[in-house]
Amino acid sequence: MPKIAGIARALKPRQPMEELSSVAITVEKGLEGDRRGALPGAQVTLVSEEAWARACAEVGQDLPWTTRRANILIRGQDFNESTGMEVRIGEVHLRVTQETDPCSMMETAQEGLRAALTPEWRGGARCEVLSGGTVCVGDEVVIS
Repeated sequence: MPKIAGIARALKPRQPMEELSSVAITVEKGLEGDRRGALPGAQVTLVSEEAWARACAEVGQDLPWTTRRANILIRGQDFNESTGMEVRIGEVHLRVTQETDPCSMMETAQEGLRAALTPEWRGGARCEVLSGGTVCVGDEVVIS
């Protein structure tokens, strides 16, 4: 069963990501305190732990997952071609709207990282929030 392996948010653009053990997610604001929370269709970003590991292996560096700047790290689930997929974490219900394209900050963090994140949705998935609640590291994730 997939699980949450990490939670992070950025309070402002280009600031370091803040790791959390739990966080509230709402329909109106996405992940509480995250700068992207009100962006339609991109309120919460997910990244696969396994996909992140493949990207790191490709660039030859073991980088912290927060380098990717995603909100939730999921262990045990890839997101390749996952548009329309629904993700449930307790009371929280998300729908994948599109792939998260790696930005130029990835190349600044590590040469070659942007290219390594491009295949197979390694950069993660953007989601809209359908219903809110609180999520915690270790919570089980149900994919449909």
